[in-house]
Amino acid sequence: MNALAMIGGLLVTIYLAAQAAIAVVHMFSGGMASTAVQDADYIANHIKSNFGGNQNGSTNFSSVSNALAISTASVPRSMLNGDGQTIKGPWSTSYVNLSSSADGGSFYETWSGVPASACSELANAAAVNYINVNGTQIGFSPTSSVSTAVAQACNGTAGAMNNIVLSYVMNFE
Repeated sequence: MNALAMIGGLLVTIYLAAQAAIAVVHMFSGGMASTAVQDADYIANHIKSNFGGNQNGSTNFSSVSNALAISTASVPRSMLNGDGQTIKGPWSTSYVNLSSSADGGSFYETWSGVPASACSELANAAAVNYINVNGTQIGFSPTSSVSTAVAQACNGTAGAMNNIVLSYVMNFE
């Protein structure tokens, strides 16, 4: 009986520790959404500065890539893993891929592995010319609610990871 009581107590302790760990992860995932928003803004502002035609910048975004953005310090150091190519998001399964449009007039931040709890905050906070959430392109018009469209696209994959594409244009401030 003594051994069974000890094993039972140990199992209860392990269960409670696991529940506490899950609660901590959920508690901090909202903070990670704020980190992602700040990181997205940092990348966008630095790419616009380095590639957008400002002093010593190029005249378009056609060469934007992860490697080039990293080498020009357009990515926060906290997002780097040291290989010169990979940009990590704040969640363990999230990554960012940078690319440009064929004409060089736009560049894209593609965020993959974004938890449902952070999807709307990241997509709605960015100052972009369009958003794509899980394959749903969300445009801006006086007759549409961007927040509602983003929430619907994010909630469509509740419990799963989301993909968000943020699009920036050359002259967009």
